[in-house]
Amino acid sequence: MYEAALRGDPRMAIITPDRLTAARHVRLGKLGFALAMAPPETMLDTDQVNAGVYRDVIEEARTVADLVIVDTQIVEAVDTSELIDDVVIPALAKDAWALAISDVSMASVDNLKSRLTAFAEAGVPPDRVMFTVNRMSPGAVLNPEALADVFRHATTRVPLAHYVGAVAHDQAIADGMNIGGIEHNLPSIAPMLDTVLFRVTGLEAFDPARHDPRRKERRGLFSRLTAGNELAASGGASLYMGWGAHPPCMRHHPVGRSRGS
Repeated sequence: MYEAALRGDPRMAIITPDRLTAARHVRLGKLGFALAMAPPETMLDTDQVNAGVYRDVIEEARTVADLVIVDTQIVEAVDTSELIDDVVIPALAKDAWALAISDVSMASVDNLKSRLTAFAEAGVPPDRVMFTVNRMSPGAVLNPEALADVFRHATTRVPLAHYVGAVAHDQAIADGMNIGGIEHNLPSIAPMLDTVLFRVTGLEAFDPARHDPRRKERRGLFSRLTAGNELAASGGASLYMGWGAHPPCMRHHPVGRSRGS
């Protein structure tokens, strides 16, 4: 991202799948997605690497990818980075989708509800916002109706987001990430991922019904993006934002990460 700002060329921020694969251990397999990384702390000059640079890189990614995902990290009450107010909210108000993440603690739920309320009041359509509950205790059961009722606007009672299921705590996800894998197909996380991707893209390959044990298992997004590699990854941020384009196939999958937002 810093190189893109320095040269005035958003293409400089995108690391191709071949370059990413070359930096990984050969046993981890080939990747099929590209990546755009936020600058390290030593190069975190917000005057130079500003919201406009992130916006340009995202727009460049949308011209070469069928799916673009932006990891915002934690969204704070005060946007000191200007990335939320100047990039994320305008994008969501226009045509992007959001996946918000909370755990089951009241502090996390209250924080997420506050952020989603602010988004709605800033013009973000709630029907393009999804939320999931992360790190659920194994065997715990959530009441979807009660949970959906929690995430309603306090005044209008309009839903703030669409619930897409929970993710159980699974040590295999963390273990996979620690070795550089992409653990997408575990029963603890795959149904939620497919629900989100099906809602965004409408592609049958992501139909959550594929997780019905009575149906033959089919391969999903990351199976294609990892070229058959069955290793590991999961996210840990409070909000993901994405755009889904049209079939026929997935090509590169740039991810823009906005540090400190």
